[in-house]
Amino acid sequence: MVYPGLSVETALWDKKKSRVQSKSLESSAVNSRLEEVISGINWHLINFKYLRSGQTYLDLKHLILDEFSPNYSKGKDHFRSHNIREFFSGMISDMEEGRKLTLRNEQMANSTIYSYSQSFKYFCEFETKTKSRFTFSTFKNREISAFRTYMSNVVGLSPSTLDKIMSHLSSVFHYAGVAGRIDEVQLRLLKFKFHGAPKNNSQIYLSQAEVDELRALNLTHDFKLDLARDLFIVGCYTGMRASDLLRLNDFAVVGDKIHIKQQKTKGKALVPIHPVVENIYSKYGGKFPKISYHTYYSNVKRLGELLPSLNEEIIVEDIRQSSTKSITRRSKFATHTARRTFVTLRLISGKSPDAIMRVAGFKNYRSFLIYVRASSEELAEKAAKFWGL
Repeated sequence: MVYPGLSVETALWDKKKSRVQSKSLESSAVNSRLEEVISGINWHLINFKYLRSGQTYLDLKHLILDEFSPNYSKGKDHFRSHNIREFFSGMISDMEEGRKLTLRNEQMANSTIYSYSQSFKYFCEFETKTKSRFTFSTFKNREISAFRTYMSNVVGLSPSTLDKIMSHLSSVFHYAGVAGRIDEVQLRLLKFKFHGAPKNNSQIYLSQAEVDELRALNLTHDFKLDLARDLFIVGCYTGMRASDLLRLNDFAVVGDKIHIKQQKTKGKALVPIHPVVENIYSKYGGKFPKISYHTYYSNVKRLGELLPSLNEEIIVEDIRQSSTKSITRRSKFATHTARRTFVTLRLISGKSPDAIMRVAGFKNYRSFLIYVRASSEELAEKAAKFWGL
């Protein structure tokens, strides 16, 4: 619960003693600080046990965090708010500033922070439409259901997008539980419904002709759109996730390969540099296009408007109505389309699924098959036959 603001090299940490190995003057100082924190916490616990005088457990928790967790003190204004909007906004700030980390104690990816900020906008929109200012005590299962219905029926979001937003909202409530803004019993009663993506999610990929058409567009009049196009094309020839594409300049380029450490899986991959990627790399003077996730995401959507072939209609499942409906391919065109394009076109060209998996960073063939099946049942069967399934 308490993070005293100290940073220690893993090799110097003694797990058995929970102390830094005594090898330097600095380690002695750190150990002294740890002892000081432990003694202080124990003192508060003793006072709470025998002299609490009306003090609640949450009072004790905030007292300890205030005194011994510097990061908590920096963010405590929103951390103590009962208002969901204020708390949600503060939680995003915590992500941006490194106070809220992933389960692996790592910095949140820019794409994740952006995704949470979009969910925050939808929540604020719902409050505006309902003329409400929700607190953690007034937002219960009925309100959760109303929020989901609004996002589905009024805004018209897809089931997968709805699930992501509800997952984010669930995270906000659990983070509020850590801050003591919501009781654990109340938290367990909340039902954040997740339906899961449909089996046939009809995610699209581009044909080689469409990739070539995108490459041929003259975008010199719009620098950001040009950057997004070039980065998207790199994705079509490398199969990288958007989170890795945006960090390309952090990776070593040795000979004809890029040495990748994937942000999502933490796996390593050697990605061959295709001649098209080499041309883009040279275009920026030995660098890859540098762009923020928000700018990349919004401009990729604009790119979709420049491809006439994306006006083609496709049939998709409508989970809400247990039926099907017709939509344009453009509505499914997004940053992830580049990765799906790479996988699909490589399979069509006859590359082995194993080789594609190694480059694109799939951890197992099951996830790969699910991924490919969304593009084509025929391609999925082709991949399955390769493994004798």
